[in-house]
Amino acid sequence: MAIALVAIMIIPTKSNATLIPDAYIVEYSDQEQGNSILSSLDGLTHPYRIRQTYASPVFHGLSLHLSAVSPNSTNNSSITEAIDNIHPLLAYLYTHPGVRKVYPVRNVPRPQWVDRKDINETSYLPYDNNLTQLKGMYSQMNLTGAGVTVGIIDSGVDYDHPAFGGFGAGHKIRFGHNFIDPANDDEHAGSHRLENDPYDLCPGDDGGHGTHVTGIVSGLDTSKNFSGIAPNVTIGAYRVFGCTDGAAEDVVIKAMEMAYEAGCDMINLSLSVESAWPENPMAVVADRLAQKGAIVVTVAGNQGGQGVFMQTSPGSGTLALSVGSMENTFRYDKVLHASIFPNQSYPYALSTSTENMPDGKMLGIIFDQESQVIDGCTNSTLEEEAFAHDKILLLRRGRCSYDNKLEIAKQFGAVGVLFYDEAATKDNDEPLLTKTSAGTIPSAGIANTVATKLINHYHDNITSDIMLSFPSTPEKVPVKGSLRMSHFSSTGPTYELGLKPTITGIGSDVFSTLPRHNGGWGLLSGTSMAAPQVTGMAALMLEWYRRKGIPKLDPVFLAELMQNHAMHIPYNGKPEHPLRQGGGFIQPMDALQSTVHVSPGYLSFNDTDNLKNTHQLRITNGGSSEITLDLSNRVSEAILPFNGSTGYTPSEPMARDNTSANLAFSPSRVVVQPGTSVNVQVTIHLPSIESTPWQYQMYGGFIQVSQKGSSKVDASVPYFGVLGSIRALPLFDAGYPYLTSSGDMSYNDSDTFVFNATSQEEVPKIVYRLLTATARADITVVDERNTIVGAIDGSPYTYLDRNNLQKDDKQSSIKWNGRIVDPKSASNYDTESIMIQPGTYRLHMRALRLLGDPQSASSWQEWVSGPIMVVY
Repeated sequence: MAIALVAIMIIPTKSNATLIPDAYIVEYSDQEQGNSILSSLDGLTHPYRIRQTYASPVFHGLSLHLSAVSPNSTNNSSITEAIDNIHPLLAYLYTHPGVRKVYPVRNVPRPQWVDRKDINETSYLPYDNNLTQLKGMYSQMNLTGAGVTVGIIDSGVDYDHPAFGGFGAGHKIRFGHNFIDPANDDEHAGSHRLENDPYDLCPGDDGGHGTHVTGIVSGLDTSKNFSGIAPNVTIGAYRVFGCTDGAAEDVVIKAMEMAYEAGCDMINLSLSVESAWPENPMAVVADRLAQKGAIVVTVAGNQGGQGVFMQTSPGSGTLALSVGSMENTFRYDKVLHASIFPNQSYPYALSTSTENMPDGKMLGIIFDQESQVIDGCTNSTLEEEAFAHDKILLLRRGRCSYDNKLEIAKQFGAVGVLFYDEAATKDNDEPLLTKTSAGTIPSAGIANTVATKLINHYHDNITSDIMLSFPSTPEKVPVKGSLRMSHFSSTGPTYELGLKPTITGIGSDVFSTLPRHNGGWGLLSGTSMAAPQVTGMAALMLEWYRRKGIPKLDPVFLAELMQNHAMHIPYNGKPEHPLRQGGGFIQPMDALQSTVHVSPGYLSFNDTDNLKNTHQLRITNGGSSEITLDLSNRVSEAILPFNGSTGYTPSEPMARDNTSANLAFSPSRVVVQPGTSVNVQVTIHLPSIESTPWQYQMYGGFIQVSQKGSSKVDASVPYFGVLGSIRALPLFDAGYPYLTSSGDMSYNDSDTFVFNATSQEEVPKIVYRLLTATARADITVVDERNTIVGAIDGSPYTYLDRNNLQKDDKQSSIKWNGRIVDPKSASNYDTESIMIQPGTYRLHMRALRLLGDPQSASSWQEWVSGPIMVVY
């Protein structure tokens, strides 16, 4: 449900997506109006700089940076002085009939992966090609992505890597653009490239994101047995991230426009800002690109531990393909071999100061008086053990620092140390991560399970020698608990209860290219790695349809195809919830070969206030013979978004329970003739509130379509809904909002804040914490008679995201500088504001409840500050 709002989006600064000061995106109602606006700007004297211009079928407008303007005084009184509420040029644009919308420009955070492992020498495949169905796509269907053009908007690419082979005509990476300021490159990389050159020249180990993404989509190095998903696609590379910091939203939008106009069939954006609002400008442009036939693939986000509504933009766009991450079935890792366990490999993690472990030394295990492995924190634990000399020791974590343990071990002649965490769970297969200082002996962490095996063997064979070796070449290691959603993958839905993510790819421990100066190859984890897998598979699917004479794929149809035929990722013996996996793990070969198609690709039953209890599915038989199909409901465990003991603070991470809904199908069995479609009514029956108290459980599952008498699922449709009224949820957390000074001195309702509006050394500040998102928040100033005298600068604030429990996003704040605008014209962004008269006032904040009706008083939650005495 979208809410009609005024033409500007104002968003208080949040740490995950900082606003770029004085930068705005202006959207025209059409290009003709835009030409008129541009002409009129030439006659204005107010300083500004145009950042980007947009004149494509998907977006008409510009972005600009406004320079500071000194206000024009109308008299000598600072009280009644007329001051522009906003920059005069921006005020002009707000009121111009040809302006459709004005957005502030956010900083898109620099792409980050969850984990990274560099691998210098390799002969590896990134996935199990049977699981991904790529083996059949290559060998049986001969698909390589030939004839498909993919735009990749990222940090650029090392196109001279052997897996790419160059740049320009005749090469895989054929065109692109470099948006980075040459001065920035000169400072951080020592050189820069031309505008049409997207080469990633950034030094350092935190670079290479775009090279890795490009390799997943299309890399090919036969000498290393490496292939990306679609090795024969044509790539357009757009470098929007430099060597430091993030990218501006208006630059990303310009890159999206350029990729579309260059003829890219699909666009991969492994980047995002945290916003589950479809109204975010990048999401808006993603939707418009999809409406024009471009396939936009982007990330669900890496906020899996932060609960529900954590989808990101541009993936929050209704038509964008938002991709979640599933665990890989294996990874390549450094391993150790122990002589007592032949043909076994055990991963280990080098300490931060260790480059490699010594090979072929005997392991020393020393027990204390309680028959526990020593922690190595005192000399006395080693002084009687002469065999510590020239050996690798096994030491417990704890009681003193790793550096202290290593120094003592070094004194007694040890050549290395393996650390383990005895407090870790007995089935923990992850190596212990250790931070050590340079100059100590080599050390590494191993998993508790490995340490336990070594200790048990030593107990039974006290005189047995244990020889260790540490091969230089990483080995393929099975991932315990694979075929599950990655813990970091973000959970939906959007704030308007749209299903996100759309689909899932493999995003954990993905092997691909890195810049040559970063070693050339490595493993990265994140939804940034899952999105390009889906992009590559979409390219193969488009190639297949083009062979059938279909030049373009409707993005909606493609999403349905992927969701219909995805593999359901399990969770506790049931399919993982659709708000975690979308339709499931993409299975492109099944999608292309199946003759059954179901539309729409998912169902949202909304919350109970807005329940649409009956939906219609359209089932199409694309085969050559009659089929009889049965429909069934396979439920998932419900998501519990809130912890009942903490009110309505979103659970981070969320919990689960067995709440489910019943579905009735009319008819439940259909006969579909070849080349025809039939409709099926799906009616939901919610559990009664008496049998299952409604606590905002997000129920869900999959509607499965199978041929009569067969256990094979021919197609499925994810669905979900919410037990409870979303608009009844509180917006403000307990104890919020509250008033402080700009220096963070708190004021309760009975305290009077004395605000010197002349010096403005300390200004009033509203601190708030949103439990749920709001589409609009108004802040007005009321006098002692409770009469509104004006709205504060910047009000209303629109499309605010909820806060979470992370330290840098636990709460937000808005300052008041003493200026007000006429409340009658505040919603229209009147061009003039005044400094408020001396007196005593209060700040009144009201916010629209999620999914609330702006016309209904009950849909707003309100707060009033204590008294603020304004003096001059």
